[in-house]
Amino acid sequence: MVTRTGSALGNSDDSTLKRLLDRYGGIAALAESPPMRQLKKEWDKSLDGWMVTGFLFSNLMRLSSYGPRLGINPSINKSAFLLEMSRPDKSKDAHKAIPNDRTRILKIWSSYKPVCHLCASVINWSVQNQMTNERFAQLIVEDFPTILSSARTGQGWALSFVSKPQKKPLLSKRDSWLIPNKLPLEHAYIGLTPLGDQEIEILRRYEAPRPSY
Repeated sequence: MVTRTGSALGNSDDSTLKRLLDRYGGIAALAESPPMRQLKKEWDKSLDGWMVTGFLFSNLMRLSSYGPRLGINPSINKSAFLLEMSRPDKSKDAHKAIPNDRTRILKIWSSYKPVCHLCASVINWSVQNQMTNERFAQLIVEDFPTILSSARTGQGWALSFVSKPQKKPLLSKRDSWLIPNKLPLEHAYIGLTPLGDQEIEILRRYEAPRPSY
């Protein structure tokens, strides 16, 4: 069976292809766009940062929920220390991405902090659904409303959470990437895993960084 090109795409002035091209800058933008291998390289480079930030943010929420009853005050430094010291399986991609140096972890955090709630939502979704690279690309579009909903719940927490001795919330509305409250998303409950015995032992060993003069 032979299909005419014009029939498949519709009229030249109203074709799906033309609308897509116009939406993203026309044929010139397509010709000038970077090759897929370059985009994949940039994504892979950013993915490590997303993983570190996502785990750091999730740990901080867990510390906020379970730490005080154990006499452990939540802080970003404690979260980074826990992440540094509890890299259980270095063969997994998620844990290969985590530096074994708290200074590097905190440097990554400072770069990705404005989107930390989204990082945590994406990484948690990936872990829960045991995502491979192939499934990730396929399913993230379908599940994106769920991811955004979870991120907005984390966003609300981060806009009000203040760790000692800080005086300002973890996130500010001015400097963060925020998901609008008017966006029609269902409310998402974030299940926080309790701190394990090994994690509590690690946190007991934490020493606050000494100020440099």
